[in-house]
Amino acid sequence: MSRNRVAYIDDDLLSQKFVSNKLDSEFEVDTTAFSSNVEALRYINNTSSVNIVILSIKDNNESFKNFLENLANIHREFLVILLVDNPESVEYIPKLKGVTFEVVQYNNVAEIEKVFQHFGILKNSTIDDKYDKLSVDEISRFDSFAFDIFIRINERKYIKVINKSDSFGAITLKKYIDKGLQYVFVERSNYSMYINQVYEDVTSFYEYDCISSSLKLDGQLQSIDFVYRSLQGIGLSQKSIEIANKTMNIVLSDFKKNKSLWKLLTEKLNDSNYLTQHSLSLSYLTSTVAHELGWNTRSTLEKLVMASFLHDIGLNNHELAIINSFDSEDFLMLNQDEVDDVTEHPMRSLELLEGVMELPPNLESLILEHHERPDGKGFPRKKRSGRISPMSCLFILCEVFWNKISRDEKNMLNRKAILRQMSKEYDQGNFRKPLEALIRVFGK
Repeated sequence: MSRNRVAYIDDDLLSQKFVSNKLDSEFEVDTTAFSSNVEALRYINNTSSVNIVILSIKDNNESFKNFLENLANIHREFLVILLVDNPESVEYIPKLKGVTFEVVQYNNVAEIEKVFQHFGILKNSTIDDKYDKLSVDEISRFDSFAFDIFIRINERKYIKVINKSDSFGAITLKKYIDKGLQYVFVERSNYSMYINQVYEDVTSFYEYDCISSSLKLDGQLQSIDFVYRSLQGIGLSQKSIEIANKTMNIVLSDFKKNKSLWKLLTEKLNDSNYLTQHSLSLSYLTSTVAHELGWNTRSTLEKLVMASFLHDIGLNNHELAIINSFDSEDFLMLNQDEVDDVTEHPMRSLELLEGVMELPPNLESLILEHHERPDGKGFPRKKRSGRISPMSCLFILCEVFWNKISRDEKNMLNRKAILRQMSKEYDQGNFRKPLEALIRVFGK
């Protein structure tokens, strides 16, 4: 019998790890966790075996309603488990064809398990109750482990392959991963050590200089964690990171002096993990490519970092920031309100910013042109490559590159192929030199 596939959407990293691992360990399911509704919906649409969706709801907003409507449009049957702080206070549950809803208190794994059992989802009878199962993807990030790690030989036999605190644990684990291993096991009595190690690993990112004290926002651990793993994955040098850190801290410090701007920015960032990831990552990529081109004056670098944080500030649904063009699959799935949100947000971003700050020269064009494309099929003004400013071309290329590689960790490994494809589309007009610099930096 095939295993049920579960899509779990929650922007809290620790909850993702805890709930996903407990469900995979206890039941015949494979759970994939997401922070973004858009990314989850794409996965669900492309993976026909997904029939269970667990959705954390922080508030009853339009994004939640749109997600469920798009889910129903996939035309499969789904069990949707809504995780809320107080199940009794839920007033809105839509009636959607093919979708069955259950409401459970947030982080109450025992109640989720009761729902699974009620709907006939099988318990994982092949796992000894002394062990919990962990995905190798989840623990491969650690250099060493605070617990012993086991692999299963058969239904009854488990052998220890890594001792706790083994300094070569990560190397040993990689050998098993290379052989196709997908799961390892930890003694149930030590499961809390795994959770503690995840917590320590994630919170350690607060120590990086690149995140100024101003940007230590509530609920953004997932974003910071993702950015640093991704930067390491594409080989960004420590020197490049340090250069961008200095510029970023100067810009954020200036932002903070403008109380109206700072209020607007922090509200947007606190509301969206994806927007924080996107802003941080673009700051690093644009600064690095600008240095490669010799465009490394303080003024230029600061404008690129400013644009990285401000270009999508007019987007009402920040999960739509990943959409780059009218002909993308993501764009074709949007309803009319979402289409308007995407196409109008460059101008709306400018209008918001003009109300709280005096825009430096070139910053306006960076924000307004960041969705233009060399073939004239971008928006809002459908400019061609020769009419888009060189600095905007650099910004556009970095955003397109980041959106492509951040969708899937496999894309980070295949970035040379992604850059080759981008060359076919962007090797023209004012895009040519920034493209060559992007390839020199990340095509190694």
